[in-house]
Amino acid sequence: MKKFDYIYAWQSSIITFVILAPIILLLPNIEQNVDLTIVLTISTFLFGIIAAFAISERYSRFQDLRKLVSAETSSLSFIYITSVDIDKNYSEKLRKLIDDYLIASMQYELHNYEDELQLEFNTLEKAINQGRIFIKDGKPELFNKLMDSLVLLNKTRNEISLLGKDKMEKVQWLTLISLSFVTILSTIFILNTNIFTRSLAVIFCFTIILILLILRDLNNDRWHKESISISPFTEVWDVLGLPHYFMKVDIDTKRVILQKGTKYRIGYNNPGEKADIRFIDGSTNI
Repeated sequence: MKKFDYIYAWQSSIITFVILAPIILLLPNIEQNVDLTIVLTISTFLFGIIAAFAISERYSRFQDLRKLVSAETSSLSFIYITSVDIDKNYSEKLRKLIDDYLIASMQYELHNYEDELQLEFNTLEKAINQGRIFIKDGKPELFNKLMDSLVLLNKTRNEISLLGKDKMEKVQWLTLISLSFVTILSTIFILNTNIFTRSLAVIFCFTIILILLILRDLNNDRWHKESISISPFTEVWDVLGLPHYFMKVDIDTKRVILQKGTKYRIGYNNPGEKADIRFIDGSTNI
């Protein structure tokens, strides 16, 4: 799946509060013909259990993804560092191909990671295998290390793709949304007597919605996205001695803050389109 304009939890929460607060605070008093206290208690209890379990499971998945991406970028760094000790021209070729692979990686979602990057990986794999010619020069142990890193890299890519495809089922979302809907309505009906209780209702309802938004970000691999698909890659570019590359969409959404006086490469193209990479200074307005 290609990148698209995405509204993050913190952005959605601001929009939600701006809409929700006036509605609850200005809502006319509603007479209750039924005691909703029991309904609120049960729905809140069920929502809390299911949401806590879902967030725990999604956060554990997020941590696993972060470790896998870190392992992948560590393998890429090791491949380049080892190739420098083998041959200068060979390492320069791998340097360019690793850079191409990283740039392509920035453009796609993790659940489609392996498929979309197959061409770049195959090209890199073929180039690494060409290092066999240096075995004759008395460097078999270095090449064997490259092969071990390549095997680990391929294995890690597969695991990233599989874990990236692990999403919450529709029935889970339906259950959580239904419970949150019942909880919010019950809260509004019960706490509508005065400005104080209505303020409590705003805070409570906002919290329920915020939990769903955070869960959505975790499920879509958008929670602290920079720690998964940005920071690990910049470390490899430091090893390669190349300027950092970022997609313009990540700068626009403040996922990346450019440092003044530092050279960057910015991708203005949409994923799948012809590359449009521009060199800019961190102080330049884009």
